[in-house]
Amino acid sequence: KFTGKGCVISTVSASLITEHIKNKTLNYVKNLNIKNITDLMKINIISTRLKCASLPLNAIIKSHNRLYQNSIDSIEKIIQNLEKSTKK
Repeated sequence: KFTGKGCVISTVSASLITEHIKNKTLNYVKNLNIKNITDLMKINIISTRLKCASLPLNAIIKSHNRLYQNSIDSIEKIIQNLEKSTKK
C-alpha cells in the first residue's frame, strides 16, 4: 500500500508503480520509462504533467542508488580497517 502526498497523477503513478515492480529485478525497474508508466495508468498524460507521473519511479531508482552507494562505502571502510589492523 502506498501512502503519500502529492498531485493526483504522482500519487496514482506511485501506487501503480509500487504494485507493478513487486518481485521484479532491479534491472527491470531501472529500464522502465515514461511510456511504461503511462501505459500502467491507462490515461493520456499531457506533456506538462509527465514529470509528475515519472517522479515516483525516479525516486525509487535514486533511493536504490543511494543505498547501494552507502553499502559500497561501508564495505570499503571495513576493508580499509581490516587492512590497517593486519599491518599492525
